[in-house]
Amino acid sequence: MAEFVILLGGCERISRRPYDAYLYIDNFMFGRHVEKQQILRFLLEHNTPGPPAVLPVIGGNGVGKKTLAACICDDERVRAHFSKVLQLNGDDLSRITDHERMSGRTLVIIELASYVDEHVWTKFYHSITNMDRESKVIILGRNSELEKFGTVKPISLNCLSLEEYSYLFKTLAFGSANPTDHPQLVAMVEEFVVLLGGSLISANVLADALRKNLSARFWLYRLNWARDTIRKNISRFGAHPHVLFRRGRPMHLIHETTH
Repeated sequence: MAEFVILLGGCERISRRPYDAYLYIDNFMFGRHVEKQQILRFLLEHNTPGPPAVLPVIGGNGVGKKTLAACICDDERVRAHFSKVLQLNGDDLSRITDHERMSGRTLVIIELASYVDEHVWTKFYHSITNMDRESKVIILGRNSELEKFGTVKPISLNCLSLEEYSYLFKTLAFGSANPTDHPQLVAMVEEFVVLLGGSLISANVLADALRKNLSARFWLYRLNWARDTIRKNISRFGAHPHVLFRRGRPMHLIHETTH
């Protein structure tokens, strides 16, 4: 039993109530526990002979790919394991020719807004074959075709579940205030969640405004604004604003009057 306790002491602690971890642990990303552990295992344990291993992280617009990558880079074990972190985008790939920039054990994070030409990728990957054997590459992108550039099984990031998203929005909207002290506002939370359509960006922006004014009149004003905005976009473009944003299409935002 003593040996078992010592063994457990060397393992990373995971909250039994992961939702509350967002409130009480510094630099802790809400949700994504499984994905974070998968990436950490790839970075710290997956060492194979040959060129650097490549892990694609695929997910829609605004699901938290960059946030997850930033959280991983901030992990003490990752910072200790890699001598440098190099962040690139699609335009950088065709310009990488300086091997000295990548000397030592390096973590390369590539953010791809769109699909990258296979010839460009092949040329880039060839340029990093002389990197340290334990160097790693992570691709962040929306296009599932990027999976073919990986050397390991890709990780797919989906939107948060409705339960997770609802909890996150409620936590952000009330901040340090006790929701039970504001029953009228609690009643509006679920409709806000449905109207936002799972967008993390919209949840953070709207919750920041709501948190600064915990009056039922102000919350109802913002709720009506959200309803009108969604109705206008569905009428004009045939889709929810979040869907339009994810597809890179234009959307209509109703001008807010001073309230």
